[in-house]
Amino acid sequence: MTLMILFPNVCITGARNGLRLWYESVLPTLLPYMILTNVLFSTGILSFHEGNSRSFFSIHSLFAIFIGFFCGYPMGAYYVTKNYQAGYIGKAACMWLLSFVNLSSPAFIIQFIVIKNLNGQYLIPMLASVYGSALITAILLLPYYYKKHIVENEVANIPRQEERKDVSACISDACLQAIRLCGYIVIFSIIVNMVTARISTVTIKHIFLIGLLEITNGINTVCGADISEEIVPLLIAAFTSFGSISCIFQTISVCRDSKIPMHMYVASKLFQAVISTVIMLLFTGSFK
Repeated sequence: MTLMILFPNVCITGARNGLRLWYESVLPTLLPYMILTNVLFSTGILSFHEGNSRSFFSIHSLFAIFIGFFCGYPMGAYYVTKNYQAGYIGKAACMWLLSFVNLSSPAFIIQFIVIKNLNGQYLIPMLASVYGSALITAILLLPYYYKKHIVENEVANIPRQEERKDVSACISDACLQAIRLCGYIVIFSIIVNMVTARISTVTIKHIFLIGLLEITNGINTVCGADISEEIVPLLIAAFTSFGSISCIFQTISVCRDSKIPMHMYVASKLFQAVISTVIMLLFTGSFK
């Protein structure tokens, strides 16, 4: 509050940037999927499939992987927790899916990262590093969560609502989720703008700080900084796979009603950042 009073212009600019990012990029790409997901669950269409959580692998898991890989943050987490709350998957399966399905979309990687910031370079390495690190995480964590599922077989302890929601209620719920995301985006945009406004010379320390806070600003900072060209794709791969603290809070926001612990999700994102960097290092080294 003190900083906002002392530096109102910086805060207003940060808030404006956050609102622009939400309105132009996040809202049009996520809101339709959120509305459709709510309608599918509220009408019971998905209950035609395996409508119980006793099976670790199900059609719902495949849908969650598809949506998470192609729709971007935080749709993967949103769809997974909706399945968990509806009773279609168990707690262990939910936590396993959360560890790797919440990713940047291919459209974001191709258009924003590769075309806009990397001048069309590193397309295959960037896709391989982001999605490859997610798949490696899924494979490594599968035995642990599958064993946990067999032993515990926990289901959602959230009270079921017997009445079906109409389309208007589905839209209202999706809009509320979108507004929550807007709040987090604005908050972190203000914080990032405060950090960047006080920096005269960008160092690797500042790049890490901004990249950890917010992914788009982090990528822009990396590409605009005076650093070795060999380090640029490595940092971008790490930031993209991790997703930023802003994306973590957005994910927590859409998962809040499921009461799923999020510490393993955060740990898995850190692990993916490391693996993604290694994969990108292998690619860039092989191209020289």
